[in-house]
Amino acid sequence: MNSELQQCQEVITSVVSGRLSNVLCPAVDVLVGRVEVVKEGNNGGEENGSSSKKRKLDTSSATTTSNNATTDRLLGNTATINSTTNEQRINHYTRPLVDPSYVHLCHQIVARNGEMLRYTLATCIHTAQRVIGDYLKAMKKDVGHEANKGGYY
Repeated sequence: MNSELQQCQEVITSVVSGRLSNVLCPAVDVLVGRVEVVKEGNNGGEENGSSSKKRKLDTSSATTTSNNATTDRLLGNTATINSTTNEQRINHYTRPLVDPSYVHLCHQIVARNGEMLRYTLATCIHTAQRVIGDYLKAMKKDVGHEANKGGYY
């Protein structure tokens, strides 16, 4: 019984799970898509938000030479405080696929083999259901025999 259940689990793991995981959870990278720089000026008695300017930077075309700018970009929301301005960088992240052609190939494989995958999964579930049912019948039969023994072994 244990070996049949283990075999069902191994078949599902090797045949079904690998193909579905490539489609449902493809490999992605988390990258900084664009950086938004917000500058707020402090002129005398003005409030922080009264003279704010927004400027958007594209990190794919912008190159920074100083280590401080690179550190600011990697940290996310940072503020550089001067005597007259506050600067805040806001990163917007993207999650592009690592290999889009491989994901497309996996979609095609699952679509082509969908009937076989459904049949394999249904067979494994049916086998597990039959094994568990046989086990429950055997347990009921054993309990019935133990009651007739009178409690002594």
